[in-house]
Amino acid sequence: MICPECGNEMFCPCETCKSRHGQEITWIWIDGEFVKCGHCGLTYHADKWLDIEMLSVRESRTDKKNVQD
Repeated sequence: MICPECGNEMFCPCETCKSRHGQEITWIWIDGEFVKCGHCGLTYHADKWLDIEMLSVRESRTDKKNVQD
């Protein structure tokens, strides 16, 4: 997931994902509801981060489609 504030990529901190991405900077769970960027500290509710991630996915799909056309 890319932070909209600092533009850096964050990775899931769960043990399964850590085995794939190693010691990369992860996001930080706060009280099980909020997520904080491990780079700049930007904090949103987990639902807001999902919205941000979905927008990013849609944009990347649109970019790929435009390149193919």
